[in-house]
Amino acid sequence: MGATSLNSHAAAGGRPEGRGSGADSSRASPATSAGQVTFGPPRSPGVKYYREFMQWATAKGVPVDFGSAHGYETDTGTGPQGPASFFRQNRADTPSGMPLHISETNVAADLGNPALDRSDAAASFLRTIIETTGVVDALAYWSFTDIFEELGQADKPFHGGFGLQTIHGVKKPAYRLLQLLHTVGDRRAPLTLSNAPATVGGIAVTGSAHGGGSGGGGVDVLLYNHALATGDGSAPVPAQPATLTVTLRGVRPGARARVRRIDEDHTNPYQEWIELGSPEYPTRRQLRDIEHASDVVSRPLELKADHGTDVARFALTLPAEGVAAVHIG
Repeated sequence: MGATSLNSHAAAGGRPEGRGSGADSSRASPATSAGQVTFGPPRSPGVKYYREFMQWATAKGVPVDFGSAHGYETDTGTGPQGPASFFRQNRADTPSGMPLHISETNVAADLGNPALDRSDAAASFLRTIIETTGVVDALAYWSFTDIFEELGQADKPFHGGFGLQTIHGVKKPAYRLLQLLHTVGDRRAPLTLSNAPATVGGIAVTGSAHGGGSGGGGVDVLLYNHALATGDGSAPVPAQPATLTVTLRGVRPGARARVRRIDEDHTNPYQEWIELGSPEYPTRRQLRDIEHASDVVSRPLELKADHGTDVARFALTLPAEGVAAVHIG
């Protein structure tokens, strides 16, 4: 997958912040060139200010060590592929050889958006990861937890918070996606998707070195079905359930397939909370039930192999705003 692996360039939380901008920044250059500080632009949304900073730094001869930016799917100007459209432009505006760190991204920039608690966030992040592999050097999900006080601390377990976990530590779907990514490899493999609409995409990887989960070799296929952003403030083009056939190479004879899902019916602690009556202060038993609903479950999946070749295929239906992780080994 080139210089950037699928599971190493995606992370959560931190921001590589700049030291400043404008005329004061140029006075930091002696220390920068001496290696005493790391200097980059202030994090900025979209592309306009990022481009202007890089143009200014180039014109003034100010040394810059890295680029940093952020973008959200609900931001004005996003293309059909979501915030990845921003990050590709950021890369184009970054001098050759300079690292590009995306310090914030998510399915929505508005606190209180229910998509932040649901599988939408996982499907959106997986698409962004796939679209920016080899484009950015770091991609950070915003943020670690719903214990987040910038706009006031909410007390409900699910309130459309930015975090990977609720205030009680319940793992949301996006958290579980990162867990799945931790078990897969970092070498891209050929993948063919048949009957896939524009909302569906995926990637196949090999080379897993982890001992648990889907580790121990084989091929991992990660799929998403996520709405297409419009970028003009109107509602996105919604995803619809899609039945597709996936064909891949490099499958050993006798291999078997298992699938793990994140969607409305799987790995959905938010729905469990709703069904419990949306308690503002859940009991310990209710919290255990909600946490249990967050678990990722692995199930067998029928795999058909072409006799005498390393080609295999499987079919599955991917719900709207769904993620499927298939391990073949």
